[in-house]
Amino acid sequence: MALQWYFFNAAPLIEKRFYTSFEYPFFVKTQGLVRKRFLGVDESNHGRIPEIFVGAYSNNPLSLNPTSLEKSREFSPVIMNVESNALFYHLVFSADFIKALDSESLKVVAIAELVHAVEGLETVVYDGELREHKRQCLCRLISPNVNLIVVPHADETYPLVNKADNLANLIHKYYAVKGGPRSKYNSHEIEPDLDYYLRILK
Repeated sequence: MALQWYFFNAAPLIEKRFYTSFEYPFFVKTQGLVRKRFLGVDESNHGRIPEIFVGAYSNNPLSLNPTSLEKSREFSPVIMNVESNALFYHLVFSADFIKALDSESLKVVAIAELVHAVEGLETVVYDGELREHKRQCLCRLISPNVNLIVVPHADETYPLVNKADNLANLIHKYYAVKGGPRSKYNSHEIEPDLDYYLRILK
């Protein structure tokens, strides 16, 4: 009885305080209370090389609760140690991709690849705009069970998208400014097939 009280009273308070952007704690997941995942997508260095898209994911629905947020460029220990948390994926578009596809098509590729990378996805929120015909194309590439939300300034409204924005900025600085080795984030990087997308998007 005491354990049951803990899960339905104390645990929600703990997760609300400490797990608003990342995963629910292990003891909540093991009770089968959390089954779906959520994805926030943002980009850094738009239209330039390298162009980086990041998808931060969580199984905490609070991570998509709309609120008022500021974009931070000071990285907390949680952000600086993201490689050990494995709660994001990213794409770094090469010059070949940027030359071959327009900016709207790059968005389609990035969102589709990030959606495919996250199992059990319920909702994805992308910070930006997407023309209707490209949105329709994207919807054909992802599961109809995934709720797609495309909204400008989502990184100032949704905590999970705000996290993706922070990560995108961090990774861009690491690659482009500091010249860090790509191997640091290899386990989180997705490499899409350019030939495949040229066939379906052209």
